[in-house]
Amino acid sequence: MIHYLIICLALCFSVTASAETTKVRLVTSEFAPLQYGNNNPKGYVVDLLDKLRPILLKKHNIELGNIEFFPWRRAIQIASNDKNTLFFSLSRTPQRENKFIWMAEVSPYRQAIFSLEKTDRNQSETPFNNWQELVHSHRILAIQSGSQLQNYVSTDLAMLDEQLYPVPHYLIAIKMLFAGRIDFLPLTEFLAKGTLCRSGYPSERLKYNFTINEFANPLWAAFSHNTDKKVINSTRHEMLKISQSNWYETHQNDVIEKWNQEQCRNLARAN
Repeated sequence: MIHYLIICLALCFSVTASAETTKVRLVTSEFAPLQYGNNNPKGYVVDLLDKLRPILLKKHNIELGNIEFFPWRRAIQIASNDKNTLFFSLSRTPQRENKFIWMAEVSPYRQAIFSLEKTDRNQSETPFNNWQELVHSHRILAIQSGSQLQNYVSTDLAMLDEQLYPVPHYLIAIKMLFAGRIDFLPLTEFLAKGTLCRSGYPSERLKYNFTINEFANPLWAAFSHNTDKKVINSTRHEMLKISQSNWYETHQNDVIEKWNQEQCRNLARAN
């Protein structure tokens, strides 16, 4: 009888253990329209995770937590050190390859260098076509602090320190551009006009110069290294099915187009 009870208890503990839910922390930095809204997260990457959430919970006992927004450096730090932490949306570079466990592509990403169109068309300047022209111009470029682009222009291009103006966020750089404190800034190419309108500035003043081909990489979702292997494998399997679906590609394009239009309509109404 005692032997039978021991077996029953062992089975109960085994079932309980197998049914335990693994919680995953979701960490990111605000980047509209991919992910934004802080207390009320929105964006097409948020929508992907919302589709993924019930699937992981029902099929794999994996519970995705609430999305937590942090400044970029803090988000990277958390995702690099904390167990069972999923970070998005992140460029997959050779320098980062071994720092994370890469899950799936969640967004296209391509930056370009922009400047400000003169209000007097007669004073309009010819756009620069490449990095060499920008470097030799001795004009000032705003750059996000700690970004791979900052390292690239400083190290690989040997751009002078006096030509670089590090900023903690690209929205600050937009204000500086219109205030005449900088001459150029990088922006996500397919979001640039909406980004300007959202910041309260007319998008028609934005002048495209050239695409930053060095970092035209998709953005990924990635796990911290000390994440449970079963969580990694299950999440990757389910996330790839959604992220590579026709629904997600169509949804991305739809959200991006509507977001750009909405920002500029809001600006027009405000004025």
